[in-house]
Order: sequence, then C-alpha cells, then structure tokens
Amino acid sequence: MRNAIIYTVFFGGAINMNKKVSAVILAMLMLIMTACGATDNGNTGQGSSTESNTGNATPAMDTSLEVAAENGEETELTKNLPESQEPFVPDGVERTVIGYDGRIKVTDVDTYPFRAIAYMRMHFRCGCNKEGTGFMVGDDIMLTAGHCLCCPDHHQTVDYMTLYFGYVSDNDYFYKYDGKITYWYGTDFTEGYGMNWDYGYIKLDEDVGQYTGYYGIRAMSDEELEEELLYVAGYKWGELKYDYGPVSVNNEYVITYLMDTQPGNSGSPVSTYDNYVVAINVAENDNNNFGRRITYDLLNKILSLR
Repeated sequence: MRNAIIYTVFFGGAINMNKKVSAVILAMLMLIMTACGATDNGNTGQGSSTESNTGNATPAMDTSLEVAAENGEETELTKNLPESQEPFVPDGVERTVIGYDGRIKVTDVDTYPFRAIAYMRMHFRCGCNKEGTGFMVGDDIMLTAGHCLCCPDHHQTVDYMTLYFGYVSDNDYFYKYDGKITYWYGTDFTEGYGMNWDYGYIKLDEDVGQYTGYYGIRAMSDEELEEELLYVAGYKWGELKYDYGPVSVNNEYVITYLMDTQPGNSGSPVSTYDNYVVAINVAENDNNNFGRRITYDLLNKILSLR
C-alpha cells in the first residue's frame, strides 16, 4: 500500500472503570503493550493525555489497488483473501436484536453490535473540529467516511482524534481510544466532493475489537443489495440512533436510501441484520441519503491489513 499516512499520538485506550470490572485486567495488559509499526518523528507513549504529536506525516490518497481490484485482478496484497469477513462477538457480551421500529435512540450502547460503533471527535490540521462515526471491522481495523480523515473544505488531514465506544457522555462510555493511528482515505477532495471515493480506514495500535467486537464486511451485487432490508446506526451529536429500510443502487460505488441520518452519522455502518456491513454512510440531502458501497477493491484493502 503506497503513501500510507502515519500519525502518532499519546496512547490512552482504557475501559471505563464504572462500566467494566475487567478494567483492572486490561490495565495490566496495556502496561506491557508497546507501540508497533512505522512511526513518524513524533513520540509514542502511554497515558491519558489527548494532546497530539503532529510529527512529519505526509498526507496522501490511497489509490494503489483501485484499478486492479475493481477489474478482478489479483495482486500480492489481494490474492488468496476471503470474499467476506465474519462478525465477531466477544464471549459473554450481550447481543441486541435490531428491531423494525424506525429511527430510535439506542439505550443499550454497550451491547453488540452497538459497542463496535465509535463516536469520533476529530481535530484537523486546518484547525477544524468535527464529529463523526466509525466502526470496527477487525481486531485493530476501523472504517469511516473519507471526510472524517481529510477535511473536504481545506483538504487537510486529521491531526488527532478520540474514539469513544458505547458512548453516553464524556464520563460514561465503555471504551476510549486516543492512541496511535495509521490511516488511508480515498480522496483529498481537491477536485470537489465525490462520494465514489469518500471512504477511509484506520489501523489502531491496539486490538480494540477484542473488547468491542466487530462487524463482518461483505461486497454485495446490485441485485443482492436491492433485495436486502438494511440498517444504519451512528452518533448524531453524541447520541447513538439507528434506522432501517430498503436501498437502491446508484452506481457501482454508491447506494441511496431514505433511512434517517443527520450530521454526525458520517462514517456509520450500513449493515444487514446479521451484522455484515455493505456500505459506509457518507452524505445526505433533502431527498436521499448515500452510502459508499463495500466493493471488492475496498474489501481487499481492509483484509490485507490483517
């Protein structure tokens, strides 16, 4: 994968002590963890600080597999990869059955699959502060919208971010992560806003998915998508809600739907009822909402990060 963006911030993942007794065990584990992978000229460390280390990371788009993978061609990164990934639920974690009752507030945010969804607070290098949604699709891999990683107004990348899982308030959440991230995105929006490439994926420096669980991911055909009833769940101004409904295929990269979304839902999972993500919520207007499809190209990129 060429031109990966690498960014380092202080390590601060921790289970809320009021939420889980197992926090003591996790704290012991984190004491022996060390930062891994390539780093920039910033520092890595351990603690609760959310202050950033900007370092000398170079923003760039991830386009290395677009043509080959979309044409069904194999590369060293994509060959022998599975066609989908199964969801994962940690042992002992309660599962929630998604109902058919319209857009509602989620009160059981620490049950699966909702605990695998993150409330994101991002600070960009241009000075903008934004909120969004991301979701786990592996032990240390998260998906979100591209504009949650690169400001579409100023074309500047994220400087640092804090992720809250099972978020109710700043003092009430299941898990918080503000550690090192390595991330990729499909466009820097210098040629205008394009939903076709409005995706982003993040590799964390910790196996957060082992605590939160994670979604499965699947690339669906046009026919399969239009036969499914899907749901979208995300954080609107820090409050987790979901809605469900059918979708229509716009093109090979984008689906449309009437499911209710609001600012803050950018990066939300668009998922089947058995928790396979098939698109990322990226935009809305007065008539429709839009999701960037999980194509085989994007699926291969994600799975190659394992």
